[in-house]
Amino acid sequence: MNRQYTSKAIANHIIQIAPTLGIGDLTPMKLQKLIYYCHAWCLALLQVPLLKDDIQAWSYGPVISDIYHEFKNYGNQPIMGLAKELAIENGNLTLIEPLIPDEDTETVELVRMVLERYGQLTAIQLANLSHQDGEPWKIIADKHSDRLPRNIVIPNELIKFSFQRLLTQQ
Repeated sequence: MNRQYTSKAIANHIIQIAPTLGIGDLTPMKLQKLIYYCHAWCLALLQVPLLKDDIQAWSYGPVISDIYHEFKNYGNQPIMGLAKELAIENGNLTLIEPLIPDEDTETVELVRMVLERYGQLTAIQLANLSHQDGEPWKIIADKHSDRLPRNIVIPNELIKFSFQRLLTQQ
């Protein structure tokens, strides 16, 4: 893996390849969970974070704030466009659609693996998975008696530990 990515770059990659894998129900909630699982498996398998962004524990599970705000207008409808972010190109401020470079085959393959494993699940099924006992979100929620404070981060070490444990159980 070449480097960490913004959540928007991972989101755009998922949005682009989802149709090729038969995933037609890519709502904002489902996208959130798929990005989370990509990050979690990257931590477990490659020992490095995929995302530059923090994953937070919100009421409905793990959430990346930037992704929530980028796609919230879609509600529970499929996402029809790519995420954009500000960048400086040739000294000018411009909007770009961040992507994973094709040369980063390790990241491209990891995302594909996660989509093949989780992509046919609904957003609710993915959320329910993240709420099971032993899952990082559930550990944080239980610690706060399900009264999650705003902006509480799920530590990468907790995510890594939890998903490495899943590897040993398979």
